[in-house]
Amino acid sequence: MALKHTQIYQPDPTKPQPGSFEAEHVDEMGNPPPLWVYGGADGKTIVGIKKPDGTLVSGDGNENTLLDIFAPTITTNGLTVSVSGSAKTDGVATNYSAVLTLDAPATGNGTASAYALKYSSVGAGTYPQQNPNAFLYRRRLSNVVITPAAGGAALVQGTDYNIDPRFGTPWRIQNVADLSVNISYTYAMERYDLLQIDPVTLVTSIVKGTERDLDAHDFLPVPTSRNKALYYLYVRSGAVEAIPVHRFDGLVRRDARADFAGMVRKGRDRIPKTRLKLARGLPLKILGYGDSITAWGDDSLFFLELVPRVGNRDNLPTYTREGTAFSVRFSRQWVAVNAIKAAYGYVDSYEANPNTKPVITYVNRGVGGTDSSSSGNNGLSTTRLNEAVGLNADLVTVAFGANEQGSDFTYAQIKAIVTAFRAVGTEVIILDVPKRNILSNGPDYTAWRKTNRTLALLADDLDCGYVPTSWLVEQGGGGLPFSEEHFGSANYFNHPGVFEQKLYGQMLATLLLP
Repeated sequence: MALKHTQIYQPDPTKPQPGSFEAEHVDEMGNPPPLWVYGGADGKTIVGIKKPDGTLVSGDGNENTLLDIFAPTITTNGLTVSVSGSAKTDGVATNYSAVLTLDAPATGNGTASAYALKYSSVGAGTYPQQNPNAFLYRRRLSNVVITPAAGGAALVQGTDYNIDPRFGTPWRIQNVADLSVNISYTYAMERYDLLQIDPVTLVTSIVKGTERDLDAHDFLPVPTSRNKALYYLYVRSGAVEAIPVHRFDGLVRRDARADFAGMVRKGRDRIPKTRLKLARGLPLKILGYGDSITAWGDDSLFFLELVPRVGNRDNLPTYTREGTAFSVRFSRQWVAVNAIKAAYGYVDSYEANPNTKPVITYVNRGVGGTDSSSSGNNGLSTTRLNEAVGLNADLVTVAFGANEQGSDFTYAQIKAIVTAFRAVGTEVIILDVPKRNILSNGPDYTAWRKTNRTLALLADDLDCGYVPTSWLVEQGGGGLPFSEEHFGSANYFNHPGVFEQKLYGQMLATLLLP
């Protein structure tokens, strides 16, 4: 296990020591004690030990994060879940195992009247919006019957129409005029159950989640009293997918905590003027500069086009800008702004300020469909970049890459963008690219990883802050605690949904909070 950004020392009495060094860490054979591994933001936090045999172990040797002592494995067969592991407490291993049966997903019957069935030249499309037919907000359809609204024989699937098996949207096969139809169907819902464990009794149990059509990941159950989460179980027709949340401690895997602490420390050191203003309670302007993930993440309900309205989108708060109600301030930038407000006592520029609190202004200069190149209205175009640079923000988040994944030009282009902002004193944080939905467009994760590696290299080379949100979805998964079928759930392609943006924003906020 790699513990980077740390140094290894013999025990130092000026630094914190877990328990009695002499008594607790010399074995009966007289072997020498371990070496403490220090890291963290202050360089004095014990993040691991080097054992006498040379192996590195995460933690301080007296772990009180109980899940660090579990080693669960899981198998699924239909709705049957088998879990086993070994819990090690005080050096004594105790095995546990259980076989649990999940409830089948709920089913129901639905209808759509006077539905305009349209021809689609791309069939289902590589992502939902390519199919011009209206989204039904149901999927996993069966027993579909489509009849002309004006009367007549039912249409024939495979001859007159087809159904997108991923998202439940129909389309007309023949290139003819739209046909008003009535649709009836049976649908199956989905949910996330939670597999939890009592750390004392080692009894495992299931917390059943909320049945939803498309957005079960926005309704994750939480552990009951005294229990700890092991896996979220994505339950849908014919399959159960286990997401190993026990691997993560908040935003990062337990065995990567030292790496993450080093990344945060470097990121904070690279935005000193911004952090000084926050500490002093001075007015602060943050600029978002990027593509559609920036553009629509805070002020367009269109961004949430495939988020079901009932019980989800209709419940999201709005704010008023220039006399118009916009959406929810839910982008990763707004999540960070709201964290700043709570931590430092700011108000944002859209709020009333009767108590004359310090004001933080977030300005959105994202443009949908753009990349970091200089053509058109892209990020390096002279007109667009000069306008953004001229706002003289204290801090800018630069977030390109989603529309140029795998490009060899990303490094030079974003370097030029960063240089332009730096020239006027604006500090820079580079945001990496969220992972696309696995059901749409056969995403090229190799290209995605290349782009994110490029962005990480840029941040190091240019001494910028960097937010590696990809850590939440790589490393075996679990930091973003749901299936890749729910990534990009604002449009089920490449736009992160509400829950995703929340976690991405929390990671951004780690560079800005006290």
